[in-house]
Amino acid sequence: MKVIKVSLLLLLLLHVSCKKESITEENNMESVEQINERYPKFIFPDTLIVNKKYNGKILYKGVNDSITTKVGGSGKKTRYILYIHDKVSKPFKAIEDVYKSKNTDTVIALQAGHIDLLGISFSKTGVHYIDGIISDELFFKELDSKGMVEIKKTITFIGHKVVVIDSL
Repeated sequence: MKVIKVSLLLLLLLHVSCKKESITEENNMESVEQINERYPKFIFPDTLIVNKKYNGKILYKGVNDSITTKVGGSGKKTRYILYIHDKVSKPFKAIEDVYKSKNTDTVIALQAGHIDLLGISFSKTGVHYIDGIISDELFFKELDSKGMVEIKKTITFIGHKVVVIDSL
């Protein structure tokens, strides 16, 4: 009977000690799900005046932040965060629509954590969208076993609806 109690106790201890820890507890970092709930986030006005230029930003935190928070590169890792977008009257339905658009603009993040949007204006009144993708690209300068450069790329779709009016 004593052997059974000891065996059960050991089994219980093993179960508790082998419990899988979340990323947050293990590395003091947010999990991918937690990041995706809050980021990216548009900081930009919802109502604009026609032909007036506006500045804003996109707050961005990606899974590549767990590898490096530096943008640009030197050393073993190079990271680029791009926002490829267009100003459209109907929102894009798929990421491929961004690539097919002929009027896209590309903004490169100068710092991790946010992408600056500068001088955005609309020439017509009505409902419009700033739709695009964030491409977070991380290049490892060391060659892999096949002699290739390893690239870790994530793409996130983000859009923002604006109403353009004549004046306030």
